[in-house]
Amino acid sequence: MGANILIIEAGNVLQEHLSLHVKTRDFRIFNTRQQKEIKKNIKQNKIDVVLLSLNDLKKEGLALIKMIKKMRPAIRIITINSGEQISLSIEGMKLGAFDDFLMPLDLDSLISRIYEAYQGTRIYSKKTF
Repeated sequence: MGANILIIEAGNVLQEHLSLHVKTRDFRIFNTRQQKEIKKNIKQNKIDVVLLSLNDLKKEGLALIKMIKKMRPAIRIITINSGEQISLSIEGMKLGAFDDFLMPLDLDSLISRIYEAYQGTRIYSKKTF
């Protein structure tokens, strides 16, 4: 079984592009913006990697990083942001984000990092049990 990826963004742009690009890979993609749905997805779908658009959510996105890390510390979070809000990216990394990507995205690089993040969650899970 492959990675369960939760995409948190205001629109569906990232999900649409990523879904088209990863059809042949073993990813299950979930998409939401509502905090209640985020918690539900993390609990029910054993999310491995979160792609979080700080560009859309700004400070709310930083609060989501804290919440996700508190619920499941092993989840790897990759933030996505514009170059205009570098301070959000820096703060996200301080809060425990695995990596940060700036727009426009290189989808091949992003997918490579998703695989690396997923491998890290599998190692982390094995150590904690």
